[in-house]
Formats: sequence, structure tokens, C-alpha cells
Amino acid sequence: FGNANEIMNRMWQQFEDDTLPDQQRLLACACLACAPTEIIDDRWTQHVKQIAFILVGELAARPAHFRSWTSMFQSKLRLLQPFLAEILQSHESSAPLRQASATLLATSKTLPIQTLVDLALRAEPEHLQPFLDVMSAEWPSACPLIEEAISQDPSELLADPQKILVAKRRANAAIISVLLGEDVHSDILAGEVDPTLRSVF
Repeated sequence: FGNANEIMNRMWQQFEDDTLPDQQRLLACACLACAPTEIIDDRWTQHVKQIAFILVGELAARPAHFRSWTSMFQSKLRLLQPFLAEILQSHESSAPLRQASATLLATSKTLPIQTLVDLALRAEPEHLQPFLDVMSAEWPSACPLIEEAISQDPSELLADPQKILVAKRRANAAIISVLLGEDVHSDILAGEVDPTLRSVF
């Protein structure tokens, strides 16, 4: 792998050069992502957060290139996943960035359905669509998780921030089930008596 290592070193040097356009740096990472799997490169761990943010920024700016970028980074999506989730859940991220991260997470072929459902339940309703396509195809596996979220009954002892988080998960679960034509026990939420939970729903 001598020659391969030399090429990889050059690609990392190109990525680390922050005077270059992000698209050019990202292309260097895409080449690195296509390296043989038997080559272990610890530099991914060092740079993965920055790569995730640059990738999402590129997808948000040029959504027409989504398929090309995701196919090149497919082997690294599991490594990128925590930082993509961070972007999706951060209220400081712009709507295009959150939508790009949601789409990237939902189309990942490496994430288990439990992880995808959990991300969908924590997303804002306007970012649910990418997850719906996946959950529709995986509904037998997703349905029990949606039912569990809807049926969750927060204790009166929960502090308001925790109560609101549970309410959002329950509301998202109901929205998902209705949009997929399943309508799993959304009547539970329609009759919610707690004003905090009812207002969120």
C-alpha cells in the first residue's frame, strides 16, 4: 500500500489546506472515503466533525449534487452520523443545513431502524419527510417504536423541559403514523389533558 499511502497523504494535505474552497477539500475527502477498507487511517477520527459540517454545507448549497456526494461518502456515514445528528438537532443550524443532515441520515444504509426512528422523533416536523420514505419501507420494524413513543406517559413530576421533549416525541410519532396512513393511536394525544403536552401537539 506504499503508493496508496502517498496518495492519501496528499489528499489529507489538500483537505487540511483551509485556503482552498470547501468543495475542493470535500472532493479530497471523497477520494479518501473510497480507499480500500483494509487501509486503516486514524486521521478520519481527527477530522470527522469538520468533514460532516463541510459536507452538510455543500449539500444545503447544492442539493442537486446530493446523490453524487452521498454515494462517495457511503462508507463513512456511520462515522459521520453523530455530527450529522448534532446539526439536525441544533437550533443554531439553518433550515437548509438541518434539512440536508436529515436527508443524509435518512438515506444512510448503515443506520439501524431504531436510530432512524429516534432521530425522526427528535426532528422538527418540517424535517420529517426524508425519514418517512425509509420508515414506510421498514414499517413492520418502525411501527412498534412509533407506538411506544405515542404511548409514553410522562409523569407529573417531570420538569417542564423534559415534559416538552416527551411531548415533541409523541407528537412527531403521531404525525409520522398519520402521514404514512397508519394512524397509530393518535387519538391518545388528541385527548391530552396536560396543557403543556396538548399545546405542543
